[in-house]
Amino acid sequence: MKFVCDTQKFSEICSNIQRSVSSKSTIPAIEGILLTTAENSVTVTGYDLEVGVITSVEAKVEEQGSIILNANILCDILRNLP
Repeated sequence: MKFVCDTQKFSEICSNIQRSVSSKSTIPAIEGILLTTAENSVTVTGYDLEVGVITSVEAKVEEQGSIILNANILCDILRNLP
């Protein structure tokens, strides 16, 4: 998966999704954010077995794919990008 999008907008979306993600769980996938690419967008999904949030952002997608990343680590990385 490879995409290019506005860092500030993507960081805001991930920060909002992080609030709906469980911080401590016995299921590691619930602590993460699912990133899925489509033709011209990236869909960001967070879920904690009670509440789910799905948002998408426009992006230039070079390679399609999907991945679950730990929400805390991803948001920390995005906050520190220029």
